[in-house]
Amino acid sequence: MKQIILSLGILTCCSGVFGQMIHGSTLITERSYHNEPLQTGLRGFAELSPMYSFENDAFLMEISGTYGFQFNSWFYAGVGLSVIRWDDSYGLPLFADIRIYAGQRKIKPYFNLRAGYVASLNSEYYDPGYTRRIKGFYFSPSAGLEIGRFNLSLGTQKLNEATQRDSYGESYTRDYPFWTLFLGFGYNF
Repeated sequence: MKQIILSLGILTCCSGVFGQMIHGSTLITERSYHNEPLQTGLRGFAELSPMYSFENDAFLMEISGTYGFQFNSWFYAGVGLSVIRWDDSYGLPLFADIRIYAGQRKIKPYFNLRAGYVASLNSEYYDPGYTRRIKGFYFSPSAGLEIGRFNLSLGTQKLNEATQRDSYGESYTRDYPFWTLFLGFGYNF
């Protein structure tokens, strides 16, 4: 069941990429990737982001897809879905995405802001009495460079971890936020 849910999440993130390959010329006006400004229209991003949490001393991985509208040469807004993996825990963030471009050269710097909610897909069990989940508020500011159809970003991400321990007939739950640092590699369509 876990593999089916994970596969559906990845397919959902990637479906915009395959649709763009089929109907590419109808979604966004053609643009040159040299010194011309971005054109208005529908566009999207697919991104792979390895992350590291200093608080938990843990590596995480995120695969995300965002689809939205380029309003003018400096402002983009859209919605996205991603899958975050931490050991054997999976979270499914649904978020709003805003991207502001700082220049219109061949290499375009930008600031990106994502905010939304993470739904926990499963939990990690260290022993029968301990459960850990990624869930709750999702916040991710980043800065990056768009180079043609590719982008490279560096940012931070706030996630929530919920732990539950059952021992000696007593149960307690603790939620606490943690931050990650990530390096994102993306493709624009």
